[in-house]
Amino acid sequence: MACLKLFSGNLPEVANNILYYIRDDTSSLYSCVLVNRFLCRLAIPILWENPLFTKWKDGFQHHFLDIYFLFLDEEDKKCLNKETLVIQRIKSFSFKPLFDYPSFIKNLSTYQLEWQVVNWLYFIQQTNLLSNSSSTNQNEDSKSYISLTIKDHSNIDSLTLKNHESIINLNNKKKLLSKDMSNVICTLLIKLFIKNNANLNNLNISILSQNNFFIDLFEFIIMKPNFIKDINYLTISSKNIYLSNQFDSFLYSIPNLFTSIKNLNLNLKVNDVPLTKSLADTIHSQSNISHITISFTKSDIIYLFDTFEYCSKTLISLKFLECDFTSINVSSFRGLKYLTQLKYFYLINCLGFKLHVIQPLLNISTPLMIKSLTITDGNISTNSIQLLLQKIGNYLEYLFLSIPIEFIRELIINNIIDYCDKIKFLHLNHIDYKNIPQICSLVSHFRNHLKYLTLEYNFKSFNTSNALDLFPNNTNKYEHQKGSLELLKELDKILPNNLDYLNLYISIDPNQLNDFLITCKRIGLKNLLLRNNNIENLQNILNILKEFAINNNNLNYLAYGIEYFDTFRKNQQKSEILTKEIQSFGKLEKMKKYDDLVINIFDFDKD
Repeated sequence: MACLKLFSGNLPEVANNILYYIRDDTSSLYSCVLVNRFLCRLAIPILWENPLFTKWKDGFQHHFLDIYFLFLDEEDKKCLNKETLVIQRIKSFSFKPLFDYPSFIKNLSTYQLEWQVVNWLYFIQQTNLLSNSSSTNQNEDSKSYISLTIKDHSNIDSLTLKNHESIINLNNKKKLLSKDMSNVICTLLIKLFIKNNANLNNLNISILSQNNFFIDLFEFIIMKPNFIKDINYLTISSKNIYLSNQFDSFLYSIPNLFTSIKNLNLNLKVNDVPLTKSLADTIHSQSNISHITISFTKSDIIYLFDTFEYCSKTLISLKFLECDFTSINVSSFRGLKYLTQLKYFYLINCLGFKLHVIQPLLNISTPLMIKSLTITDGNISTNSIQLLLQKIGNYLEYLFLSIPIEFIRELIINNIIDYCDKIKFLHLNHIDYKNIPQICSLVSHFRNHLKYLTLEYNFKSFNTSNALDLFPNNTNKYEHQKGSLELLKELDKILPNNLDYLNLYISIDPNQLNDFLITCKRIGLKNLLLRNNNIENLQNILNILKEFAINNNNLNYLAYGIEYFDTFRKNQQKSEILTKEIQSFGKLEKMKKYDDLVINIFDFDKD
């Protein structure tokens, strides 16, 4: 009774605080909905803040889009009259909603909205075509590896990888639908959100083609400023920046439309000076901006960098995404000298990254306390990375390296050992047999601090002179197995006792795995993620993992994925055996979806 009084309004602030801390725990929020009306009224708006990122499930009976369509008025429905199947689907749901669900949306991604709508349309079309069949044919094109994953005790989700559908598959589905119907529905939904007084916090605009509903909606949206006036997180991405006059108008109006941006992500391949100036004005106009992501080619980006002077006290995260530094004037980078508060620095697939790019950062006289650094692929200078690590090494805690060129990778790993002491999170990609001694030195060096370790073996050759080298052959297969075996063997000796999270992408041998899991159990490892590039001995490996999960009280979660699924899938006998084995994991609470357990370096950029 005391509990009921507490949640009946006597101390509502306590209930609000509780729900704030479990807002990412969907299962707990659903439980709150069933407790009483008070908690239900608090939990429902949170559950409906971000419905577009709900994972798609073929064979659904109810979908959140069906709920939204209940709010369409007769005038809106006229736009759908030519689509008999859509109208039939909408009319099949006739109940009165208990809440104003469209008003709750806080996070809107145009790509995710289109993805959900296309899948919804495709599903009802296929259901109608195959209504007399016991099951529908599933599109297998998007499956890249199988993941041993259990959602809950009663719903086994096996032999599939639940991930964002590729753009190719999305477009293929759109071709099978009525022309422009997905755009019509997306437009109706956004107008519905605005009509119901939704107020966004996060807006992600992805323009992949000229035939995009957002381009046509732009003028309507700016006439309803309440919909976007409180945007804190703004992402704009487009493969082709010169799509239409409407989109250009939108880009040039950004400084006047948004005034409270904290996180700005511009993935636009900027190569136009007037637009660069406009985007610079956007940064200049924000008083609390803390995170910036920019992507450019050959623009005179001095206008962007000079604006860093005006956000030097608030900007803590800077991400260069697929930038081309090769032909940019040296003086353009001078604005980096103002970023004295920088904590997170990312260089993702950039070209021409040389010393002059970061020299202004190195020239900062005060300590540069960058604690998170990402360097992936691209063309980089080892000298620039060495000097950067020398400058920030004492403060660095989170590090992700994905360097495909072998000698550069070896030099940088040596620099890490020389200049860094407190790494908590380490993610190394493209590693091979030659790197194993270095990796062991790294792990031993950071053993008192390391809590998160991800190691991904390089299963592809980068000898571009022979295209066949991009595919595994018997020689490569042997080398990969040999390297993976050696890596597990050496890690077995040096895994730190305080390691909480281990994520390995290797070719697994059941005998070595068994010994390795004994060590994981001994050190009290809490989360283990394995991706296997080897399709041999799968049943033995599953049995070993099952035994490990059942008899390990320290383990929180285990995830397991198998790559080269397309090859494996053709072997019906092996597929049936594996399916049967996976079903036996159904009651293991410690088994989770692989993607749900992955921790990446961006998860720590939350300041």
